[in-house]
Amino acid sequence: QADPMSSFGDFAALSDVVDKDTAMVLKTEVSDGIVAPGYEPEALEILKAKKGGNFIVLQANADYVAPQSEYREVFGMGFMQRRNDCVITKESLAKVATTKVTELSEDAQRDLLVASIAIKYTQSNSVAYAKNGQVIGVGAGQQ
Repeated sequence: QADPMSSFGDFAALSDVVDKDTAMVLKTEVSDGIVAPGYEPEALEILKAKKGGNFIVLQANADYVAPQSEYREVFGMGFMQRRNDCVITKESLAKVATTKVTELSEDAQRDLLVASIAIKYTQSNSVAYAKNGQVIGVGAGQQ
């Protein structure tokens, strides 16, 4: 059983407009809600019917710009830090430390970039394994 005190379970987050095919896949998945920049009308009807009408459908604001600082409050104490706005590109791999390989193959660079982007959005001290351009696994650190 997951956290019984959690307000919500899991949400699907998409970066593109949800079409009918995507909605049909999500219809069969166990989930509590979705957030996306938009929904095709047929997709919206499918999702609104999920969980007897209790599936949460949120529309993201495509024009939203996050503030430079993130703030969290825990037990009356405030924590603030700069938002992680690092853009990960091939140039990010210019100083990869290795003693055995002097030049990374295109495949290795692609996999490192995919893994680095995935890790950017996980908890601290996480590890990711990417192969053939896709993340195969992510392990969260300090959990």
